[in-house]
Amino acid sequence: MAGEDLEIRLLGPIEVVVEGQSRPLGGPRPAALLALLAMHVGRTVPSERLIEDLWSGEAPEGAATTLKSYVSRLRPVLGTAASILGSREGYALRTDPSAVDVAPFEAEITAARSAAHARRWHSAIGASDAAIARWRGRPFGQWSDLPALLPDAGRLTALYLEAQELRAEAGIAVGRAGELVDDLERLVAEHPYRERLWRLLMLALFHAERQADALAAYHRARSALDEELGIEPGQELRDLETAILRHEVEPIAAQRSPGRALPHDVSSFVGRALELDRLRPLIGGHRLVTLVGPGGVGKTRLAIEALRGTRIGGCDAVAFVDLALVADPAEVAGHVGRSLGVPEVPGRAAVDAILEELEDACILMLLDNCEHVHTAVASLVAGVLGACPEVRIVTTSREVLGVAGEVTYAVGPLGVTIAGRAADGAAPSAGPLPDAVALFIARLQEARPGFVVDPAALEQAERVCRSLDGLPLALELAASRGRVLSLPEISERIADRFRFLVSWRRVSAARHRTLREAMDWSYELLAPDERSFLRRCAVFVGGFTIAAASAVCAGGNEDEALRLVSRLVDASLLAGSEGVPESRYNMLETVRQYAISASDEAERAAAAAAHTAHYLAVAEALHAAIPVRGDAAPLRDLHAEDANLRACLRRIDEAGDVALGLRFAASLWRYWWLNGLLADGREFIERALARRGGPDAARTETLRGASSLALRQGDIDAAVAHSQAAVRLAGSQGEAARSRAEVALANAVGSAGDISQALALYAGAAATFRRLGLSWDLANALLNTADAGFLAGDLELVERAASESLAISRASGDDAGIAVNLGNLAFAALERGASSEAETMFREAYERSTRLEFGEWVAIMVGGLGSVAAARGSDIRAARLLGVAERIREDIGASLDSIERRVHERTVATLRARMGAEAFEAEIAAGRVLPGRDAAAFVLEA
Repeated sequence: MAGEDLEIRLLGPIEVVVEGQSRPLGGPRPAALLALLAMHVGRTVPSERLIEDLWSGEAPEGAATTLKSYVSRLRPVLGTAASILGSREGYALRTDPSAVDVAPFEAEITAARSAAHARRWHSAIGASDAAIARWRGRPFGQWSDLPALLPDAGRLTALYLEAQELRAEAGIAVGRAGELVDDLERLVAEHPYRERLWRLLMLALFHAERQADALAAYHRARSALDEELGIEPGQELRDLETAILRHEVEPIAAQRSPGRALPHDVSSFVGRALELDRLRPLIGGHRLVTLVGPGGVGKTRLAIEALRGTRIGGCDAVAFVDLALVADPAEVAGHVGRSLGVPEVPGRAAVDAILEELEDACILMLLDNCEHVHTAVASLVAGVLGACPEVRIVTTSREVLGVAGEVTYAVGPLGVTIAGRAADGAAPSAGPLPDAVALFIARLQEARPGFVVDPAALEQAERVCRSLDGLPLALELAASRGRVLSLPEISERIADRFRFLVSWRRVSAARHRTLREAMDWSYELLAPDERSFLRRCAVFVGGFTIAAASAVCAGGNEDEALRLVSRLVDASLLAGSEGVPESRYNMLETVRQYAISASDEAERAAAAAAHTAHYLAVAEALHAAIPVRGDAAPLRDLHAEDANLRACLRRIDEAGDVALGLRFAASLWRYWWLNGLLADGREFIERALARRGGPDAARTETLRGASSLALRQGDIDAAVAHSQAAVRLAGSQGEAARSRAEVALANAVGSAGDISQALALYAGAAATFRRLGLSWDLANALLNTADAGFLAGDLELVERAASESLAISRASGDDAGIAVNLGNLAFAALERGASSEAETMFREAYERSTRLEFGEWVAIMVGGLGSVAAARGSDIRAARLLGVAERIREDIGASLDSIERRVHERTVATLRARMGAEAFEAEIAAGRVLPGRDAAAFVLEA
């Protein structure tokens, strides 16, 4: 029956463990009752028999009632995974039999017995060890002598002793005789009349090259049997003594452990603790595990470390097979056979010889570097797993084998970022280092003994590790240069990583001598079309989607792009991650630089042109959809492509392309505005506008964007100048274009103080938008009318315009419009003294702005909530909220508009007067330093 994880432990003191926690049983006799029921799990035990057994024939008056009470106590203890069912006949424990430790204990001993009989010694060791591990002492604890339980206690104790004998026999067979002597000496002392134990002790001593001690053990056995029981040792023990005297002891037919041991490390293993904790249970629970990852990521070292010193699935034998030097797939089976020590027989196929050798073997094989012959390896592995039930296999490869039952473990680069960095950017000198930095420093100290690790060195080491993607091979190669170069010199030279990162170790494998050779190894395994696609994908920065890969690298063929991306992911040259709404794919910078170096100038130019064209088309489509769809959020969501957009803009700047520059600026200004990238956006826009020429429509829209960004930064003169230029240029582009430019001009002149002109411009634009049916533009004009209404001191106008704009925005689902209108209505409510109403709207606006990552409005809404807190007399909370808002504005480079500034200044003056300047500044400072998550929680506190 399903339910909580339950263990009923009888091999020692009686115990119930649910979900890892021991539970009280309500007294000794209820525990005994549980044992009686558990030994007959699933069957009804008559009540009369239970009473007889519990009280050994001396049941007290009312025993039946007492029995019921014991059952009642036990039922809640067992949780949901077991139940005690009562009937007229008696009681039955219903649960999975394996929940009672006796069942798996008996099964494991049966398995050990069968394995030993078949001379599968490693399996016998594993099964007997598992059984022994369950033993916690005399079965049933204090109730082991209860007459009803005494026979089972004796039987289980005998099984436990047999498990130890089976383990000893198997251990001697696999060459562990010396390790077993002490255990066997203890056992013969405890059980001096058990001849099988004396025989095993004699064998262990003999195989440990202690012949005299083996003979002495025989004499001790004979004395114990003769003096205490008056009998001679049995024939088997006497024959063993004779064989020892004649040196004719027949070896136990041990199962040979094929293969060679794991290679010894020549340097320390650093980091990967979390990966080891995950990988070892994975290998223990599955028969085929493949470690995949890019070249140089450390798959081999991780696999070896995961297997070193561990016994997985009862197997002590580990065989290591390096396939790196096997060039011909047809040679795979022969190479594996030779590595395992399988005899070569003329006329017998290598595969057949391997299967015959491993049929009864308990062994774990590590097949290393499978990627270049992975089809042949997959065929061999499938055959071995199907024919050899005790064999487990771990492989390392740059792509999966594709065998049924294969579990893949992706090995990624080492962690780079140093936690706990101080505000000034200096790396801390205490605490655990991230794995990449720890490895780099360790290897640098090996190359340059006496290297001093100080905060400056750690910071520089972190930069090196980040630049090299945390790839262990690259880090080791870079650190090896520490023999002749300082850390700053290494840092300067890694920009040319493929020339600089070369090993001085002449005996290293080719793929480990240089970073380029490691990349060549992966690249040369690709088909020609896969290589070409990889080279073109190098144009992306910060990842890409299938749609982007299709447009830029596959001529618009999305099926082909999906096929090729899948191949590169399989080859560990791309890494996939789930995105919203699309999955994204990333390339390590090392792989990207290699792919760029593998392409020619014409190929790079074509990829760059396609990359620019794609992202321009995406940006223009999203920008053009805003007035139609009434939602700017998709444009804001373009932040996932920020690195690609910046690459396009750098390319345009370098080329001085006027038309492309204006078109990008015109389509991205709202993206910059919504994401708080005001300084970055304005800087590019100013460069684009400085160039002469280009399409008029794009220049007009760019001027409008320039005005909006300048205004948000508090540069009112620039905002007025840009919007005036936009109005002049838009005159020939139709009513809608001119009215949009006039809204930008109204925003600017209103902020400059000319409220009447601003209101007139808004009114005219709104009328045009109403007549043309442009609802989103109308909502925008009304939203800005509300802003101007604050400056005019006309709260009625504010609430009328903002309410209509809010209704349009809610109807279209424009979250940004909803947030801004709610904010305006909240400020109006605050001016009317309706702080509760204002708080409700500020909170909704804050939550929407946070979801949108609309940093500027987030800051304004936090400040508004601070003003609400001040109005309610919560001065400390108010001051801290103002501090949070201040830090957000500084982070994004935004300033306050007039109404927001007016409310802010009034709140500051009120708080300073009530709290005193020193206390006020202290709370402002406390708000400024609140971490992001803590700040968000504080803002939303009731």
